[in-house]
Amino acid sequence: MAKSIRATAIAGATIKIGASYLPSSETGPPSSPNYQDAGLTSEGSRIVEEIETVEHVSEQLGGPYWDTISVRRFTINTTLDQLTIFNLALAWGYAQGDVQGSSSLVLDADDVDPNWYSLQIVANTTMDTSDNQRGTRTFEFDRVAVIGGAEYVDSRSDRMRIGVSFKAYVDANNVFGRVYQSKAETAPGYGS
Repeated sequence: MAKSIRATAIAGATIKIGASYLPSSETGPPSSPNYQDAGLTSEGSRIVEEIETVEHVSEQLGGPYWDTISVRRFTINTTLDQLTIFNLALAWGYAQGDVQGSSSLVLDADDVDPNWYSLQIVANTTMDTSDNQRGTRTFEFDRVAVIGGAEYVDSRSDRMRIGVSFKAYVDANNVFGRVYQSKAETAPGYGS
């Protein structure tokens, strides 16, 4: 089994968080996730695609002749600069409802199941569009959960911020999400 990782770095993107649905739901994401801006970010955002493949080898051909994708994963990493108590709860995997009175977050061990969100990353496109104007490109993931330990940084030599990593999960239709943009791009013509 082989593993390959491709990362897409996105500078100056806006991160938006919305409602999602439980994994057992067959209805899919809510018709309107009610996305909310997570505030300022730094260090850009990274969408990491990890692919595991199975290599098919034939004695007659003397080498590999095909690869089958066995697993595909997407991880989204960003750094939140607006360190509200709600963003802190998000980065540490707590639900917004765990913030009490908009001023207190109880760090309990009872929350063992992930909190599900929808995630949007909105960024500018290149100038290679049909009308030579910039548009927006939106990466949308219907089901994500916070993974890993987020590091809260607060020091005299550095500004307060918190890194957060999301893992995308497929829905009942085996779909992670979609990428769409406001303006069509000119096709480069390098294959189908």
